[in-house]
Amino acid sequence: MIRAFNKPFSFEGRIGRGDFLYAFGSAIVTPIIIVVVTANVVEDEELTILVSLILAISSLWYLLAQGAKRLHDINLSGWVQVVYPIAFFLMIFKPGDPNDNQFGETLIDKNETTSRRERRSKPNLSRAEHLKIDLPVYCPQCKSPNNTLDSICEWCGHQF
Repeated sequence: MIRAFNKPFSFEGRIGRGDFLYAFGSAIVTPIIIVVVTANVVEDEELTILVSLILAISSLWYLLAQGAKRLHDINLSGWVQVVYPIAFFLMIFKPGDPNDNQFGETLIDKNETTSRRERRSKPNLSRAEHLKIDLPVYCPQCKSPNNTLDSICEWCGHQF
């Protein structure tokens, strides 16, 4: 689920980098498409200007709200985006706070026993250890994921 569409005009909560980039892209592309279609379909120039103005204001509000949520995920105030233009680069490149913070709960699944970073740092686990932390064991021949303790690939039959 894309969190950017959960209360899209609210300044409360947190969203991750992917959701922010999706929201940013949709807030830029959608109004452009609507204005171009309106300008080509409706012959009244004043109506086109009115539609453009309404879309510009709502898109700006939406972008500010999503930017605030993204900054909340980094554990910063939403006002940072207004004061510091470099905040956009923080929103794109800085990972979110892995813990709960003053702006809301973490976006990481608390039921997950290990983080992605921990899983990547232990590449030489045994088959049983892989399955214990819900990591598939990949067949060396066909590269397919296997989730059983058997030494035979479920996909190609290769024994490993």
